[in-house]
Amino acid sequence: AVGPLSLAAVRTASRTIAAFFQWCVAQLQYAEILRQHGPILEQHANACHGLSHLETRASTQEDRMHLLNAERQRLEAAIKELVAQHHLQHLQLAHLLHDQALAPAEEEQSRQELAVEESKAWEGLMEHWDRYWRELRLKTKQLMAEEEEYRAAILTQQQASRRKTTE
Repeated sequence: AVGPLSLAAVRTASRTIAAFFQWCVAQLQYAEILRQHGPILEQHANACHGLSHLETRASTQEDRMHLLNAERQRLEAAIKELVAQHHLQHLQLAHLLHDQALAPAEEEQSRQELAVEESKAWEGLMEHWDRYWRELRLKTKQLMAEEEEYRAAILTQQQASRRKTTE
């Protein structure tokens, strides 16, 4: 009579076969776990693959977002520059219209005042130039006089030195 197959019964018969039997039982248990949980493990693997794909796409989208943000900043700067140019042109046009709206008498008075100021500035410049030229001529005369004195002194020394050498 053969009893139920158990690890103890197989060990009684052979210890070597008991180890093999134990391994076979573990393989059957593992197979049963895979049968029960295999779809879940497959879903997990698919989810991991999908997650990796989504991470790659997110990284690509982030790179595109940085490029678009840089382009947006460039466009904002260009818009600001255009607004500034438009404002400047508007101010220039306003000044031009204002200048054209001045009464002719005011314009003439303004021109005359400008001419008087320019004339005074020119006279001041000419006075400064004349003063500078006179000072320069005076210094030149002084330097020439000093040079003449030095030449006379050198000539006197040379003559004295010649007399000493001839004596």
